Amino acid sequence: MGGGRGNLSYPRERVYPSLTTTTKPYAIRHCPDDFRERYLEMGWDGIAEHYRTNWRRICRWIDESGGQELRLARAEYVRQHGRRRLHVA
Repeated sequence: MGGGRGNLSYPRERVYPSLTTTTKPYAIRHCPDDFRERYLEMGWDGIAEHYRTNWRRICRWIDESGGQELRLARAEYVRQHGRRRLHVA
């Protein structure tokens, strides 16, 4: 079957060398403790860069931090304080 990519049925784990040779799940990164506060302040403007991650992980963290309730809290924050601009033109 040619495809050039070989067998794609490998496990999605990486082995990290250490004294105890442990295996950790691939790409697991837990929600930061201050995520809720930073999201209320920043919204989507720059939060991925702030945490150096991608939008899929930000979406997961939003769901883990309250989902719709967090989105409503962000909207209320913007009504009270206005949008925080990262770059002044």
